[in-house]
Amino acid sequence: MLSAAKKTQFTALFRQFAQDYLSQPQGQAHLKQYQLNRAQGQKNFEEIQKETLDGHLPTDKVLQKLLPHTDTDAHKKSGVWIKNAGTSVDQIERFYARNLPLSKEMAINLQSFGSD
Repeated sequence: MLSAAKKTQFTALFRQFAQDYLSQPQGQAHLKQYQLNRAQGQKNFEEIQKETLDGHLPTDKVLQKLLPHTDTDAHKKSGVWIKNAGTSVDQIERFYARNLPLSKEMAINLQSFGSD
């Protein structure tokens, strides 16, 4: 939980960021890319949700298409979901995929979360 002082500081910094960065060409490009990334993520989510509801458990596809990957040549070639704020999927796979195997119920819960 943020203290009142930290919340005020964060709000001021965020307003400065929105005013300074998002008004610049680089910020506008970032915002446009975010919107494209979000639309692709939604499409990926809907495809995986359909597969899961049809009785399939696309574990690899969940890791490839729901976790954002960094914009590298290797990731582009592999067809994973590229996002300007990518994740270290290797680290996630090493820990979570080994220690918390994905079940059908978990996939359905994850994929239907917030879809109301």
